[in-house]
Amino acid sequence: VLEQAEAYGKHLFVSFEGDEVVHVHLGLYGTMQKARTPAPEPRGAVRWRLESAGWYADLRGPTACDLVGPHGREAIVARLGPDPLRADADPERAKARILGSRATVGTLLMDQAVLSGVGNIYRAELLYRHGVSPFLEGRLLRPAVFDAMWADLVLLMNDGVRRGRIVTLDADDMDEMAEL
Repeated sequence: VLEQAEAYGKHLFVSFEGDEVVHVHLGLYGTMQKARTPAPEPRGAVRWRLESAGWYADLRGPTACDLVGPHGREAIVARLGPDPLRADADPERAKARILGSRATVGTLLMDQAVLSGVGNIYRAELLYRHGVSPFLEGRLLRPAVFDAMWADLVLLMNDGVRRGRIVTLDADDMDEMAEL
């Protein structure tokens, strides 16, 4: 019996009765397709099928699909930086990693061990919106700029979840685009 599905960054953890936990990472090519039952015979490389009385979902092409258990889940999450979509995220962890690094801010924003869930589109938009060069060393980023970037990232990513797609324009830009 499925008990819980939880996202952490780009990782999905599906918990089942009896302490079983499946870890899924879609990567670049993975997809999860959901439809109403009855489910047809699986075609192609279906890595995992979930099925209930009313629906089914097929997972194809993920980077990872593994039975990891609760300890495996904890180990994976421990390797990840804070996820801006999670209420329990601690931005100070990411801030300390970025401000203490000689690596570039552009690289650090994409490092899932520093900041979890940020992809290239959000990274590029965030740098542009805050006037930060992707080549700036993390240690040279002002703390107040990081704080503003984190707050913006939380808003942008939550808006993307709400809309079901990435949108990086603010409301004024959207109105202006509608007039074209």
